[in-house]
This record gives sequence, C-alpha cells and structure tokens, in this order.
Amino acid sequence: MGRKRVKGKRWARASSIWTSCCGTRKSSRKDPQIPHPEMHKRRFVLLPLAELAPHVIHPQIGSSVSALLATVPDKKRVTLLPRA
Repeated sequence: MGRKRVKGKRWARASSIWTSCCGTRKSSRKDPQIPHPEMHKRRFVLLPLAELAPHVIHPQIGSSVSALLATVPDKKRVTLLPRA
C-alpha cells in the first residue's frame, strides 16, 4: 500500500486505518484484532475516519467516531499530505 519505513518513524497506511475499525466482531486471534483494541486512543486513526464516517459507532465502546475524536487523549499532530 505504499508505506515506506524510515528508522525511528512510524506511519500508518490508509489500509491500516480501515482495518483498524472494520467489522463488528472481535477476532480471537492475537494479531490482527479488528477493530484494533487501541484505535479509540489514536488521533491518526480517528481524524481521517471522522472525515469519512463521523457517525460510525465503535462496536465495543458504543460511541461514534466523532465523539471518540472529541475526547481522544492523544494530542499528536496529524498532517494531511499533498496528493502526488
């Protein structure tokens, strides 16, 4: 999906964001878990998802993506990259 690894940096792909939240049942496998068990704590997941689907409800937490984004403790900056 185009992710390039840089030593000391961690970035997500669009596919990572999508698979973090798709589905309504929890997998019994250790990896990957869908939805990702920490997605509600990560601004880099919630911000783009809120632009696409703000009213989607997290299946385990029961809150909408926009409500989760409003209360996310992660204060890291998320930057939109220009299209290539």
